[in-house]
Amino acid sequence: MTAILTTPFAQRNKLPAVTQKTISDRSVAGLGGETHLLVGRANSFRLGHSVLPAALIYISQDKAGALASSDYEGVIGTEILKRFKVIFDYSRRRLILERNDHFRETLEYDMSGMSLRALGDDFRTFKIYQVLGDSPAGKAGLRVGDIIERIDVQPASQLTLEQILQMMKVPGRAYQLTIKRNSETRLATITTRRLI
Repeated sequence: MTAILTTPFAQRNKLPAVTQKTISDRSVAGLGGETHLLVGRANSFRLGHSVLPAALIYISQDKAGALASSDYEGVIGTEILKRFKVIFDYSRRRLILERNDHFRETLEYDMSGMSLRALGDDFRTFKIYQVLGDSPAGKAGLRVGDIIERIDVQPASQLTLEQILQMMKVPGRAYQLTIKRNSETRLATITTRRLI
């Protein structure tokens, strides 16, 4: 996750802009339950003295809960924070961010068009939670509820959710997925592409 802007902040700043391409993302769950976000790209995202170009941002559409609060303007996620050495200076009540080697990496969104949840005692069962219609996953016929059993020849149970998510952020990669739908096993091929 990069940065989530609260509903009041988005409304005050007229976000998303009329010309801004967005994707509806209902795959994020928080303490208040499921949330509705629009994912888009900002021209830039300023954090102190640092500017991230073409930053991926999440814009809350929630009417209630934490992301509908006017107590704060947003949440900064790990995809942005990993680009800095983060120092908490408690005595002066400040946060210091020093750029690191990850700073210039492009912020990418999923390029498969499917959202996954990790289930089971070991979190190694991967269930499709959302499929975007005009996406590689949608065109391959994947459905909500499908379980991914293999990616190419590798059993999905040998991967972590984070590893799969990172695999799906590389453009132009073809993957053959073995999925379980009810009691049937099916094959589907997807080729990742930028959706936003």
